[in-house]
Amino acid sequence: MKKYLLITFDYELFLGPRSGIVKECLIEPTEEIRKILSKQQVHGIFFVDTTYLITLEKYSEKYEACRKDLEAIKTQLQQLVSDGHYIFPHIHPHWLDAKYLENEHQFTLQDISRYRFHKLQQDEKDYLFNESIEALLKIAREVNPHYKIDGYRAGGWSLQPFEDYKPYFEKFGIRYDFSVMNGMYQFSNAQFFDFSAAPRKPVYRFSGEVTTEDTKGPFLEMGSSVIKIPRTVFMAHRLHNRFLVRMRKDHTYGRGVGQQSQPLPGFKPANIEGFPNTRKLHEAASAELLSVAKMPSYLNYFRENQYICFVSHPKMLSNHNLKMLEHFLDKVFEEHDIETDFHIIAGQIEPSLESDIREIEKRKSRVKRDLKISVVIPCYNVAAYIEEALRSVILQTHPPIEIICVDDHSSDETIAIIQKLQKEFPDRITLMINDANRGATYTRNRGLAIAKGDYIQFFDADDIMHPEKLEHHMHCILDSFRLPDIMVGSCDKLFINGFVKKYIYFPKEQWSALMEAKMGTTSSNLFSRTKLIEANGWSETLKSSQEYDLMFRMMQHGAVVKFDQRIVSTNRERPSGSITKANPTENWKRYIDLRNRAYKYLKEKNKITPEIEKSYLNCIFDAIRILYKYDPTEAKRLHKEYVNGKGIPGETTSTTKRYLTFYKLLGFRGAELLSNIVKKTNQLVD
Repeated sequence: MKKYLLITFDYELFLGPRSGIVKECLIEPTEEIRKILSKQQVHGIFFVDTTYLITLEKYSEKYEACRKDLEAIKTQLQQLVSDGHYIFPHIHPHWLDAKYLENEHQFTLQDISRYRFHKLQQDEKDYLFNESIEALLKIAREVNPHYKIDGYRAGGWSLQPFEDYKPYFEKFGIRYDFSVMNGMYQFSNAQFFDFSAAPRKPVYRFSGEVTTEDTKGPFLEMGSSVIKIPRTVFMAHRLHNRFLVRMRKDHTYGRGVGQQSQPLPGFKPANIEGFPNTRKLHEAASAELLSVAKMPSYLNYFRENQYICFVSHPKMLSNHNLKMLEHFLDKVFEEHDIETDFHIIAGQIEPSLESDIREIEKRKSRVKRDLKISVVIPCYNVAAYIEEALRSVILQTHPPIEIICVDDHSSDETIAIIQKLQKEFPDRITLMINDANRGATYTRNRGLAIAKGDYIQFFDADDIMHPEKLEHHMHCILDSFRLPDIMVGSCDKLFINGFVKKYIYFPKEQWSALMEAKMGTTSSNLFSRTKLIEANGWSETLKSSQEYDLMFRMMQHGAVVKFDQRIVSTNRERPSGSITKANPTENWKRYIDLRNRAYKYLKEKNKITPEIEKSYLNCIFDAIRILYKYDPTEAKRLHKEYVNGKGIPGETTSTTKRYLTFYKLLGFRGAELLSNIVKKTNQLVD
């Protein structure tokens, strides 16, 4: 039986005396969430606190720190849209009364007189809703020009009375609401809602009061799931949490202080069988409440029900919560056939929406039929590998429309082997031969010049495609709101000694991924032909860093990047070595130069975020340290030019905490000298 899973997040800071800071409450935990959701290709929904964005925009004019936060948030939200997730508005009106604490770089929201949308004046309601929709559309449509906002969740779940919202739902075409927690209620000076009488069903239509079903209503409620937790499980959960915090120091990402609500006397729920939001034995399914103790309760709930909807907050997650969310998804995807896109879920549960779903599936089918992939293979003295590589392409479950082999003036049997396969597979392989040895980038450009596909798979002649590679990446592309221009694929690396290492590329802000060389390899990626041509193809002057230079120029032309973690190709290390090993000094100088060009471009475009700044500094520093082994004079010069004055680099796999201590005390040259002395001493001891 088909199962339906909704994973939703309220993308917001803390809403009380201390808001917390953006990096801890939003950016870092959301990046971890992206990795987890991408593993199973889950379509998440992020309800963005747009009133915070409006406030941040105002303070950005005066405070540089606020401007950087706003840029980091915009970048992350655009990446979420590129990944195929939804971003919808989530209004907390009392941000209108927030005060900025400059020294702490956070806000205080102690005035809650306007916490509920219902408490606003009409002109304030108009302003907040109009600005909220405009702010999100502006962000999303830079990535997807056709992005549509048709979903909403009320701040504090305070959707009642719905008459406050109905004019805006109608005006902006909002069809889906996600505010109801079936059976729960809360009457306080902040949150105020009563869902005790809501229909006990996952999706229902309504037109006026949100808890009253109207089978012909224009709006759909997709409620959060409420799970009953046995008392013994809850006690085990509390003990486990204390252990995590005290012994493992594992606590929430955010360090803010939330709003403490005061109960309002005299109010009773519409249904006496409802339960207050403060009761611990009933909870809205949530990632931040998920633990190893509660895992069986969550899994059993989903086994017994067709639908589950999580409502979570990045700011509230701990490392344990994230591990449990990943484990939960792994388990349910292993056990069930699952749909996660809310449009399709609504259509399959609510029959009146079937026509909408048919249209979505029809569009996907049409794009799938029309999506064409060309494979371009540069070849030079690869007689030992070319047949295996070519057969792995020919046997793809989604065959390419053409395979273009461009021989770079081979002196072995490469051409003869290709010609033999041409006879075996007529009309499948095109062979071009260079008049002289021109190099890999020139050779790839020759193939690109005649390729007809929408996407180009540049494939090295000694690598191997897994049979489903092209089909899998085609589905990854089709599942995106906006077709990606660079499809980053993960791969195995097969070394000469037989050792295999996995290279898995998790979702990441794309400019940081470029800086950190975490955007795949030539053979593992797919490239949009349109963007390749806009970027003028491969640079034929570079001797290394060619693929990252190509992707940098494509991104300058607005290329959208998508990451996939499934390994569908194997890249082989060849005995002949590479330009990287033969010319380490020049190679690392080119590596550094590319990142400086990217940094300069982003600075000119005012797109530098704290995450990009950190990635740039760490990558440049690590590269300069490696260069120091081969050319100390040049390394010191580049360190002075690019690192001095930009702060202390962070700890990486290459730069340890001990080295950074040396660096802070002795500077770059002193740290390198002392580090080498320590290393040699350790070798002598060993």
